[in-house]
Amino acid sequence: MSRVSMLAAAIALGMVPCARAQTPYKPASAPRYGASPASHADSLYRAGNYAAAAEAYEPLTRSSPDSARYWAQLGISLHETGKYQGALAAYRRSLALTRSPTIVYNVAAAHARLDERDSAFAWLDSSLAAGFAQPATLDGDHDFDDVRADPRYALVIAKMRAAREPCVARAESHQFDFWVGEWNVATPAGQPVGHSVVQKILGQCVILENWTDGQGGEGKSLNAYNAQLKMWQQFWTDQYGSVTEYRESEWVGTSLRLTAHVGAAQVRMTFTPVDSNTVRQVGERSTDGGKTWAPSFDLYYHRKA
Repeated sequence: MSRVSMLAAAIALGMVPCARAQTPYKPASAPRYGASPASHADSLYRAGNYAAAAEAYEPLTRSSPDSARYWAQLGISLHETGKYQGALAAYRRSLALTRSPTIVYNVAAAHARLDERDSAFAWLDSSLAAGFAQPATLDGDHDFDDVRADPRYALVIAKMRAAREPCVARAESHQFDFWVGEWNVATPAGQPVGHSVVQKILGQCVILENWTDGQGGEGKSLNAYNAQLKMWQQFWTDQYGSVTEYRESEWVGTSLRLTAHVGAAQVRMTFTPVDSNTVRQVGERSTDGGKTWAPSFDLYYHRKA
């Protein structure tokens, strides 16, 4: 596979970004007049001429042994030409200088190519711990073709997916899912007041509300479970410039109650699932620090058929 991970490595280490491509060997060309050895090596690397790039980076690692970039580029170039033992040595020199998650991943890939499975999976776990959570990259990487049948491979993929999208498995992030859907909104008497499309976005971490009132006015809210504060929060804004931040919330039975401070007053909304096709939203306002509350609106969301 192309070392798709090389682009991330280049960014992390300040390298010249270049995705790997399968290119035939090209003889090393002489540096252009006035080009430095580093820029010459980088141009070979960018062109996918990895055999020549390895030859160009090797003296750079001798003259600048404390450059994590040169060691990483050398390792990548050797890896791309099938010299996995040499690549491992260069990767480890790079990692001793800068702990790049992508280079940790590349160490795992080199061990997989050498059929050193225990080492490959140990380094995959290390790459995940270092922050490499790219299950699609791993799944498409031919370096790991010979180890995919190993039960440990499925576990690594599952851990990467969980790290990349933690909200998928986090129960709290789904507590408010009863509000997700397309809704016609009306008063308790059945008077239409608008409609709303409520969606899960950003890896199921966020609920996006798209509200349109009866006069065509639009508003949106972002709703998310704050794992640090252990509560749901909402940020609301609309085309009229209104902004309300519901920074506090609590569960009252099956109802989610969100509270915001607006000037000297407090406002709160309570969402209650009436049934699978109906959600009630009640708004209240307090001007005495929450001792008493006066109703401000009472709405019913009816799911569109």
